[in-house]
Amino acid sequence: MKIGIITVYHASNFGAYLQAYALKRAMEHMGHDVFHIETKSEKKIRRGYFKYPATRRSFKHPIEEFQKYLYGKKKYDIFKKEQQVFVVIPETEAEHMDRIIIGSDELWNISEEKFRHPLYFGAGLEYVLTYGISIGRAKKKDFLIHPEFLTWIKNIHQILVRDKKTQLFVKESTGKMPPMVCDPTFLIPLKEMIHLCHDPYIKNHSYILVYTYEFIMGNKIKEHIIRYAKEKNLKIVSVGFFFAWCDYNLNCGPLEFSDVIRYAQCMVTTTFHGSIFALLNHQRFLVEPFSPKVNDVLEKVGIPEVAIPSDISYEQFCSRMDQQDLDYQMVDRNVMKMRKESLELLKQYM
Repeated sequence: MKIGIITVYHASNFGAYLQAYALKRAMEHMGHDVFHIETKSEKKIRRGYFKYPATRRSFKHPIEEFQKYLYGKKKYDIFKKEQQVFVVIPETEAEHMDRIIIGSDELWNISEEKFRHPLYFGAGLEYVLTYGISIGRAKKKDFLIHPEFLTWIKNIHQILVRDKKTQLFVKESTGKMPPMVCDPTFLIPLKEMIHLCHDPYIKNHSYILVYTYEFIMGNKIKEHIIRYAKEKNLKIVSVGFFFAWCDYNLNCGPLEFSDVIRYAQCMVTTTFHGSIFALLNHQRFLVEPFSPKVNDVLEKVGIPEVAIPSDISYEQFCSRMDQQDLDYQMVDRNVMKMRKESLELLKQYM
């Protein structure tokens, strides 16, 4: 069948790309032809990577902001090249697909304007299935302000969700309890999502890896990372985003993300997919969760103890990192169980 996928494959973070790539590969393993439906102009996509002309903050921190601009511009070029694996079709071609899959990711997070796209809710489309859909940080009151989205949700053929919060929201909104599935990055073997990273810095230095979005990680956690790195004689490497407080800001393709994680001595993240790829790579890591979905996935795989509060003391931070003894055999069993169950549901509703 011809499968049209609606997702944010073009966003400027590793998770968005990798979930889109993994779902594409999973569908291809089933024998389907996969297409990604374009929902954003190239200008808007580019703005997600770097902003120019200058912003107000640029005048206060001109050197740092220019560095971020150059970093984002290079990142855009790298991601653009990686995105060539997706066969992209315009919105007008969506009606010619045999099936439409919406997701995964936070496509129903209408608390943010960028997610209020009618196609993210299957408006005007037939044979629609959601896979691993999430409302993210949105609340029921956000949907009450925009009731048309609730109407579109009720018309979707089958909804498969990614987290408890979204599951309860769909049940309350439609009267039906939707099945829960794993993130697409759990659907295929890790080896299918790894390219070697040849950046000499990570080959020649011992480092603590940081993966977080701008303005997300708490100042106290940053201070802990800086102090910890100094005491352990480690460099601080940020991957995917530029931070002036890090020793090195690595720009690489999404499929190199796992390789960068594997080389690290340890890792600190705030994100959902940062957590997923840390555990898939059996890394020693801590998470300051940015959203409930992070805690949700950690509980599902059986290692909720890696989550830390933003006000954790330095002594606790060190203890949680240094004395970590995660049962990765159990984690792998849980991942395989989720993969099997989710693939069966996906096949059932195709």
